[in-house]
Amino acid sequence: MDKKPNEVLVSMKNVEDYVLEIITMLNQGAEEVEIKGVGRDIGKAVDVYNMILDKLGNGIKLDSVSIGSESRDKKIIFHFTKS
Repeated sequence: MDKKPNEVLVSMKNVEDYVLEIITMLNQGAEEVEIKGVGRDIGKAVDVYNMILDKLGNGIKLDSVSIGSESRDKKIIFHFTKS
């Protein structure tokens, strides 16, 4: 799976590390960010989004959530923008 700009692939790091990465992206001018979790990391991707929501509240708007599959692995994608 190739990583696109402004995309966070949730895997081995702590939830807090991904939250810091996303907040840094937004502070550096990113207007939108995608959080992807694959397989067992889907739950962690949900945790990352919920922590971002807790920290930024009305500062972000969830554009979409999609659940699908990619090469045998289930995945979840949260797509949100600054509001």
